[in-house]
Amino acid sequence: MFNRRAPLLETQCFLCGGCSPEITLLCEPCWHDLQSESFTCDRCGCDILHEGICSQCLPGPSTIDGTVTLLPYQFPATRLLLSLKYKNQLLLARELGRRLAEKILALSTRLPDRIVPVPLHPTRLISRGYNQAIEISRAVSTRLAIPMDCHSARRIRHTAPQFSLGPAERRRNIRGAFQISNPDLTGTVAIVDDIVTTGHTAHELARQLKTSGVTDVRLWACAHAGKASIS
Repeated sequence: MFNRRAPLLETQCFLCGGCSPEITLLCEPCWHDLQSESFTCDRCGCDILHEGICSQCLPGPSTIDGTVTLLPYQFPATRLLLSLKYKNQLLLARELGRRLAEKILALSTRLPDRIVPVPLHPTRLISRGYNQAIEISRAVSTRLAIPMDCHSARRIRHTAPQFSLGPAERRRNIRGAFQISNPDLTGTVAIVDDIVTTGHTAHELARQLKTSGVTDVRLWACAHAGKASIS
């Protein structure tokens, strides 16, 4: 009897409609096209021309101790993230979360004690039906074997969408939006989100986490849209 290997099953690439292995929603050519050749700042995740920390992050300490992002937030990555966020395409969360975890492993950095997805306010959660940050975190948590904590941080203010506001308005909008409900929270944490724009949301959550006793906060996100103007 001949010992034959089973053929590799294929599925349809989410972006181009071509064939890709069953374990992934993106074919390799499309995934390659999504990548950026730029370096990214180790602290804020923005594009820079060299390894290390960008000039705007150098002057002093930050509430975020390091950032890892997967993709620049530009077409066609925008199609992936918006489909995940607003069109219930939750398989994309598994795909992007797995790839984000693989990038983190490749960096050989010390892993945190827990993952905290950026929480949604209950009103928005009910309206959308899911929190995309939690869905991404599930895949990251599974691949890295780090517990996911969805209970220690809560969103207590129903804020306006950040994308509709200017930088100063975003800072005021998100101030005091989170509450840490676990008084014994310590150690190191990775905040997980889908998109980093100005970074104010993650910095406000990190500020609350550190006030509660967390010693080191990392930010892991699927995409970054540029430099956060945090002050």
